[in-house]
Amino acid sequence: MENFDKKLESFIFNKHSVKLDKIQKNTVISIKEMLEESFFISKIKKFIFKKKIGIYFYGNVGRGKSLICQSINSILSKKSRLENFPDLIFNLQKLETLNKVQTEKKSTTLPKIKMLIIDELQIDNIADIHILLKFMKSVKRKKIFLIFISNRSPSTLYKTVQENKFVKEFKNFFNKNFYILKNESKKDYRQNLRIGEHFFFSNPEKNNAKQDTLVRRIIKNASTSYDNVVDGSNIKLKLNKKFKLIDCEFEEICNSFLSNKEYKIISKNFDYIIIRNIPKLDEDKKDSVARFISLIDNIYDKKGFLSIASKFKLSEIFRAKTKKFEFERTLSRLIEMGSQKYVSNIL
Repeated sequence: MENFDKKLESFIFNKHSVKLDKIQKNTVISIKEMLEESFFISKIKKFIFKKKIGIYFYGNVGRGKSLICQSINSILSKKSRLENFPDLIFNLQKLETLNKVQTEKKSTTLPKIKMLIIDELQIDNIADIHILLKFMKSVKRKKIFLIFISNRSPSTLYKTVQENKFVKEFKNFFNKNFYILKNESKKDYRQNLRIGEHFFFSNPEKNNAKQDTLVRRIIKNASTSYDNVVDGSNIKLKLNKKFKLIDCEFEEICNSFLSNKEYKIISKNFDYIIIRNIPKLDEDKKDSVARFISLIDNIYDKKGFLSIASKFKLSEIFRAKTKKFEFERTLSRLIEMGSQKYVSNIL
């Protein structure tokens, strides 16, 4: 771990062209010290003090949390593994018991690593708490160091009118077993990105024509036709499977009965997604808002291409109260996904 903070800072600058601010640098130093204490603590101290099993790293969106931890994973690639929480919980939900998690060779190689980094921690229901708590206890027994990345603190990770003993146990598990580290940086690096006018459109008179041009650029002289967007579903969208493109209305993809599981499949199977006519997302459309957030998260995770169009500017689209906190992350990601820097790696 010698000079690990300097190596990490240098890696982030050379790989991502991002210069950490003073607060982010101090955060990196704190992470280094926590890792040193956890991995190199003396046997005497281990006997006296209870060893922490991980870091709970949280803070506002766009402040570099994921960037820092993804870079840690890259530097420690042979000893570390990075998972997105939606993917992790999706895999765990398919397994009936914790023993299957431990023996499923295809879905996990945890015994071979020393650190597991889990990005995008977000709890929406009590079932996820049940699954994750069992998983953390299993990982603790295996002595694998965990790093969770979230926009929420442990105390606000899951809110309910009346907390039961199980929810309290879940939150206390973090407080007792993890270093709690808040990213205090005020710098949102995504806000400095200029949204590409060739990908995100907000002129109602020109939106369709511009997205038509974009579609032709991607699929050339080929055509699109309505087909099942996910095998086995009855939901049809206009698409071209050869060029892995979907060209659809917002209402078609976000007002249908598609789940996060299906959005995950869509983002895996299609590299280019064109969404037309996004309305103002008020409280009456809270179900569509939840699906839109899920869709964007999955496209972002797969680093897919996205073009959206609305008669409203990006900052004016969301007006609902429900999912307001979650949509802050979505908006931050949309800014990044619409930037020339992001798109240049795809088109």
